Amino acid sequence: MSHSPYSLNQLRVITNLGEIARQQEHFEQSVALHRESLALFQKIEDQWGLALVLTNLAIVLWKIGQQKEAHLYLLESLHRNQNLGNKEGIIGSLEGLAMIMTTQGRIEDAVRVYGATANLRNTLGVPLPFADRTSFDHYFTPARDALGPQQFQQLCTTGSSLSIEQAMALAIS
Repeated sequence: MSHSPYSLNQLRVITNLGEIARQQEHFEQSVALHRESLALFQKIEDQWGLALVLTNLAIVLWKIGQQKEAHLYLLESLHRNQNLGNKEGIIGSLEGLAMIMTTQGRIEDAVRVYGATANLRNTLGVPLPFADRTSFDHYFTPARDALGPQQFQQLCTTGSSLSIEQAMALAIS
């Protein structure tokens, strides 16, 4: 493990500041803070921190139209979270991938993954963070409108029966 001029708590503060900037829609500032924390977590080889920051950075990049980079970071985050056995992190990565899938025209698969993550969150007792609910509603409302409420619900229900491994396979296919 390499040394950093920052303590782990200071790195978490940088990461949290990046999230606050994202929630306030200061996206460029958020990207800069997340990139800084990513570099520092890489330097100290903190796998948990890396997995979290990759997801956070990907979501911001996606919001500013950098879908390809966001997609790559989410796949890396998913892989790292899987290696760590971090189910909550896997769920976050899958949610990000589902949002990207909606913009790639994979609406039905995205809704299945969305249903799987909602069920996994319920099973684990880990609700979707309040700050992210608006984003989810924003990106899944068009899917609900395109599919119709009945088909949307059927796909969510189908997704809710997927295992975490099946949801991951669907998201990366």
